[in-house]
Amino acid sequence: MNSETMNRCGVLHVASAVDEHIATSVCKEIALQLDLKMGLPGKVHDDRHFISVSLKSEIVPEQLHQANFRVPLSPCLLALLQNVGAGPCGDVLKECLGKDFHITECTAIIR
Repeated sequence: MNSETMNRCGVLHVASAVDEHIATSVCKEIALQLDLKMGLPGKVHDDRHFISVSLKSEIVPEQLHQANFRVPLSPCLLALLQNVGAGPCGDVLKECLGKDFHITECTAIIR
């Protein structure tokens, strides 16, 4: 696992990169958010669902359509980002992007 792999592929897979308790909590939260999203108007085009997470400390406006659905940054999701940034993934990101990198977007992809 290194920055060369990330630069070449654009993606880096790190097994067990997140604390198991945090991962379980995040999976439960995202599943609940997916249920909320699926209850909104809009079409599902395939069996993949993209759930965007708002990384700003803003209030997410009322969700009216699947197309603009965003999950607010909760303590659970913040713990996930902090856990990723503090581990081997964070090391690779620092190597690729510099020690002052900022995550600006986060999306859960559910199949």
